[in-house]
Amino acid sequence: MRNLTKNAILQAFQELLEEVPFDKITVSMLVKRCGIHHNTFYYHYQDIYQLLDEWMTQELARFSHERNTDSWEKNLKAFLQNCKKNQKIVKHIMNSLSREQLERFVFSSTNDIFDSYVRKEAQGRSVPEKEIEDIAAFCRYAIFGFFLKFCWNNMEEDIDEGIDRMSKVLHGFICQALHSSQGDPKGK
Repeated sequence: MRNLTKNAILQAFQELLEEVPFDKITVSMLVKRCGIHHNTFYYHYQDIYQLLDEWMTQELARFSHERNTDSWEKNLKAFLQNCKKNQKIVKHIMNSLSREQLERFVFSSTNDIFDSYVRKEAQGRSVPEKEIEDIAAFCRYAIFGFFLKFCWNNMEEDIDEGIDRMSKVLHGFICQALHSSQGDPKGK
């Protein structure tokens, strides 16, 4: 029964995200939509932000499960296509969240992708761990910037073309950064 209630809350939350910005969604709206009491909501969630975190984590897990592990490019294209398909929800969240919350979500969703990609490219080279982490972090910031621009431009940019251009730039950067970092034990 507990999972059914949580699923109902999450479903109602997603429906409301399609209708109104996140910062306009209230616990009262959610409990009315679900037909539950306020206490039931607070039994499952501390507040609306915890619900958002769980919803975003659930969506990320669903997306991660469906993603193609062959390349970060294919994964990012699929992610952006999903954003475009759910454009209202993305805008309702983006326009309501602080940049820090949004960065945290995008960084957590791209962390494994770029970390594993940079490590794969670094195989056979003596590149310090800190350099690998910094190179992957730089890529995440670049992707975050690309994501913001994509959203600010109403998701009208051709996704395949944009990611293909970004891929060339990032691949060149990663190769050059790994080459420059190679053999310097201090990572300078």
